Amino acid sequence: MKIFKAVKTYRTKIDLWLLAVLIIVPALPLIIHLLLDADKAPIKIFIFATLAIYLLFLILFPFYYTFREDGLEIRIGLFIRGKIPYKNMTGFRETRMSFWDKAPAMSADCVRIGLNTRNINPICLATDLMMSPREYALVSPKYKKEFMRELAQRLGKTEE
Repeated sequence: MKIFKAVKTYRTKIDLWLLAVLIIVPALPLIIHLLLDADKAPIKIFIFATLAIYLLFLILFPFYYTFREDGLEIRIGLFIRGKIPYKNMTGFRETRMSFWDKAPAMSADCVRIGLNTRNINPICLATDLMMSPREYALVSPKYKKEFMRELAQRLGKTEE
């Protein structure tokens, strides 16, 4: 039996266009407020935009993947945690996430992890908001090649 370092963490890769959307969209009311005269734009707009940005970052950050002894843990923000047990992984490969994919990833540059869905509880994949029961999971670690080497060691496999 192989013995692994108990914990190894990889931050998510974040596409710049996605980060821009995540910041600009909730900030639009704030930008409008700053461009208009303070008398014309109510302070409520400023407060709403500031709170929206703050809440968005609480929901999304920190965002990382941790190799534990028994599985890959996915952490999204303060509230969402899930784990994919190694015994339910069938392999992995590099891929690009499409616009329609739901996944705990903030980049289109992903690793597709094959899953044996017969023995897996969909709740352990993160949450039903981010992933639905299916035959794979998509993750987007910042250092993808290193992540894949670590995953290969943990699974005792190479890419699919």
